[in-house]
Amino acid sequence: MRYVAALVIALMTASTVLLPEIEPPTPGPEADLSPPPLAICPMVGAGDRTTEAAVLSSINGSGRISTFSSGAETSAAEFVTGNTGSVLIPADDLSVVGLTGGLVEFPSESTAAGVVVRGETSASSETCVSVAPQTAFIAGGTTASGAQFSLQLVNPYAGPATAEVTVISESGVESNSRFGVVTVPPLSSVTLNMAEIIPGRETIAAEVVPTRGSVFAFGHQRTEGRSALWSALEPRQDWWLPVPEGGANRELIVSNPLNSDVEFQVDLYGPEEFVEGFTTGVIPALGETVIPLDLGFNDEVALRVIATGPVAATLKFEQSRGLSISGGSSIDATSWLLPGAESPVGGEGKLIIFNNGIEEVDANVRALGGGFEFNRTLTIPGGMVEGVVIVEAEGYRVDATGPVVVAWVSLPESGRNMSMGVPVIDG
Repeated sequence: MRYVAALVIALMTASTVLLPEIEPPTPGPEADLSPPPLAICPMVGAGDRTTEAAVLSSINGSGRISTFSSGAETSAAEFVTGNTGSVLIPADDLSVVGLTGGLVEFPSESTAAGVVVRGETSASSETCVSVAPQTAFIAGGTTASGAQFSLQLVNPYAGPATAEVTVISESGVESNSRFGVVTVPPLSSVTLNMAEIIPGRETIAAEVVPTRGSVFAFGHQRTEGRSALWSALEPRQDWWLPVPEGGANRELIVSNPLNSDVEFQVDLYGPEEFVEGFTTGVIPALGETVIPLDLGFNDEVALRVIATGPVAATLKFEQSRGLSISGGSSIDATSWLLPGAESPVGGEGKLIIFNNGIEEVDANVRALGGGFEFNRTLTIPGGMVEGVVIVEAEGYRVDATGPVVVAWVSLPESGRNMSMGVPVIDG
């Protein structure tokens, strides 16, 4: 037994020497469980109106756009942004009936999408929204003189969503069973047709506060054949608003969603001078102040709205041939994408670039897609606004040496159409 025990010990010793030490497992890279970058778009397919979508990106990548209604996907199209970083998805590729939702899955974070709704006599556009506001506020609607205003609530996700909807007019807070808590089923839109619910209102605004899930809110206005499309805003205390040149009745709407008064100030960055406190005042609780922008000159200008509490700042342009309603921007950035920006047939397109700093900046403007070359760099002094006439394209990119605020406007024969740009994230 002594020899057997010695043999066992010898074998164990040998195995200790000969067998390699087992290394502990090394963790690999964490799986990317984050959802793909995406944006939600309002889609219109009714009567003479059709919707096309434009996607701009900092990379050559692939993505997907789909429409949905009543809990199901109704159409889908794959796309590639290509070497130009842009793609236009025509209306024929999308099945849109009535007011529905659209979902765009992006190839990267530094991507933006927008929609252009075209009719026989007018066009309206809006950039798609990536994040649903915690509190969304929309102003500029009316149902007076037979006008049609609809509030569209969109839920692009697989679970149901609810939101508290408060509607405000010149009569005060509206009381109606259609308001209050509104349920938006999965992959669906709920449209509140204000002309049917509260006809004859001169001014209509709405606050949408999601209480479960995410709800995206959009406004649709139809007035005597003219149409406008715009997104709800997250109320802020500071807004920047590039304003196109004259040629239309222009007004600024500053809305107060709070149950208490709010003081505000509007600064004007004109073509020749800066006017601090161009307009000041107090907005009553749950009220709004409408400021006519009859400035006495036709050049592009910019406005800054500062308030003692969160407000929504909205520009409205109205003329016999066109209607445009657009919210301002609460941020500035050095790079912007402008999906859908174009120079329409029979009209003119412009980018409006506002240098809201005190130092001059160089801004490079580049067309993406469309088959036309456009690459221009301009120097903009501090506190000044430049309008840049553009050519036909699928969109534009602006890169500046300092923070700027950028919007685009088209001036077709049928009227005016304006939309804010989208700041670029990481490239």
